[in-house]
Amino acid sequence: KIPSLRAVFKKDGTVTAANASTLNDGAAALLLMSEEKAKRGGYKPIARILGYGDAEKNPIDFTTAPADAIPLALKHAGVEKKDVDFWEINEAFSAVALANQKNLKY
Repeated sequence: KIPSLRAVFKKDGTVTAANASTLNDGAAALLLMSEEKAKRGGYKPIARILGYGDAEKNPIDFTTAPADAIPLALKHAGVEKKDVDFWEINEAFSAVALANQKNLKY
């Protein structure tokens, strides 16, 4: 059925309901504070941020930007690949996760 789906935005386009993100979005909230502030407020932390990484690529190569950011985040956090149990690459297209899995040799 997927090959028979019509293009969504242009008559001869390639974007269909099967290969595109939906036009809606979700919402989330995150409350960040110091350990000291959490203790004073009686809050029990459920996570701890160890580090971060940031990378950019030319738009044509956007799919592999996480492969540049992940090693930076690991270094900043002082951990190695073997120390991580679960990875999440939050992207609309599965090709992004697959490309980075290949580049990072996972």
